[in-house]
Amino acid sequence: MTIGEFFESLEKTDRDWCISGPGGMIRQLRSDEECGLQYSFCPLTAISGHRFPVSWRFAASEIGLDYNSAMRIVNAADGTRGTLRNRMLRACGLEEPDE
Repeated sequence: MTIGEFFESLEKTDRDWCISGPGGMIRQLRSDEECGLQYSFCPLTAISGHRFPVSWRFAASEIGLDYNSAMRIVNAADGTRGTLRNRMLRACGLEEPDE
């Protein structure tokens, strides 16, 4: 998977993404009705299709994304404002909060 393909997949996810935590992490919250637990997914783990969160490295490997591309995505999703940050916000239907 390329970064472009990753973002195409991300744009197709439900628009229930949020910016959470003091670092501005982009996360998707999902609940498991069976056990009543809530899980937080980063964009990589959400795209990998696993029911429960997994390591971002495992998720990247599962979708065929190379390590360097995955690291750029993690940096953008975890609030470090990497070069992909604005693209990630748009794909998730979010705007950067005023600081």
